[in-house]
Amino acid sequence: MTTHYLFEITLKVIQVVAWLVAFFWIYQAFGVLRGLPRVPDLLQLPDPPIDPAAPSLTVIVPACNEANDIAACLESLLAQDYPNLEILAVNDRSTDQTGAIMDALAAQHPRRLRVLHVTDLPAGWLGKTHAMALAARHTAADLLLFTDADVLFAPDALRRSVAYLTASRGDHLVTMPTLIIRRWDEAAVLGFLQLSALLAARPWRVPDPTSQRDAIGVGAFNLLKRSAYLQ
Repeated sequence: MTTHYLFEITLKVIQVVAWLVAFFWIYQAFGVLRGLPRVPDLLQLPDPPIDPAAPSLTVIVPACNEANDIAACLESLLAQDYPNLEILAVNDRSTDQTGAIMDALAAQHPRRLRVLHVTDLPAGWLGKTHAMALAARHTAADLLLFTDADVLFAPDALRRSVAYLTASRGDHLVTMPTLIIRRWDEAAVLGFLQLSALLAARPWRVPDPTSQRDAIGVGAFNLLKRSAYLQ
């Protein structure tokens, strides 16, 4: 067998593999194009009314050295039009002004905002998960929302989300935030991660009880019924 013949065979194998890869990505792209329109957009649904009898909701905001963002996050939560709302901010061993900023806002809004300070991390815990679990033990609200300290909420975000969770009879609602992108390289990395996530976990299949592999969690917005969280 000559070297030239081996080269031709290798080239044909590479071409076949390349076509298989291309067909795979085309198939995945059509799946995304078919599936994404089935994912509900809360802003496109009818605006739910403000319900004074809405279930109680505690928003849990863990933060470690988030002095640059925590005030804007908490102020956006304090501006929510959801009637039965409590905010639990957790200062997780910050070495900057995060805790002081939280305390100052809590003093201005004592009925809606409470602050917990973590000084030591127990053995066997990671910081964020410990902060969230600690806060969950300090509330008896019907619903728990776990979020991040760099998230900004539109005034109707919680009202719309709770209304959808209630109407869909769900236990856990995840929403995808609109990303604030400041640099081109950040956009490239986030775009790649978002595309990879769509292939790894198909969000349009998550509500389907027959789907065993599709599940999504987003640190920016995890809304759960307290009963489901305890289970």
